[in-house]
Amino acid sequence: MSLYYKLLMPKNEIEKFVEHITDGETLLGIVVRAGYSKEGVNFFTSDSFPFQLGFLKQSKGYVSKPHTHTLLPEDNVVRNVQEVVFVVEGIFEVGFYGDGETVLATVTLDKGDAALFVSGGHGYRVSKDCKVVTVKQGPYPGAETAKNYLKVDK
Repeated sequence: MSLYYKLLMPKNEIEKFVEHITDGETLLGIVVRAGYSKEGVNFFTSDSFPFQLGFLKQSKGYVSKPHTHTLLPEDNVVRNVQEVVFVVEGIFEVGFYGDGETVLATVTLDKGDAALFVSGGHGYRVSKDCKVVTVKQGPYPGAETAKNYLKVDK
């Protein structure tokens, strides 16, 4: 079952660097290009997302207020595992899938680009040797439990 998210950010000049990959009204992913440079603390996800993706641009000398993160209540369960990839080097092509096994969009990520996989499926192909940082929620129960592999042509 897909989770439905509304598009969150109004279109304007700065957002030419932010792409929303959708299947109808279902948000599959958010791509943030290396050229994004809006001042301040900017989040691309709503507070209701199980994974938060933001961008910080601060001037020299800025100091954040030191803090810790509060433990969430024990009944706060994450059911929709999301993932972020950040391309450090190389070219990384991502295919976005909805509930089916057909690729709905393909996006090429270059050095400095990032993507959040929100819902649906995804796969990737390395077009140029790359280094990619990936982050997702844990604990990880293993591939047999955590992943449903799609039957698609390579």
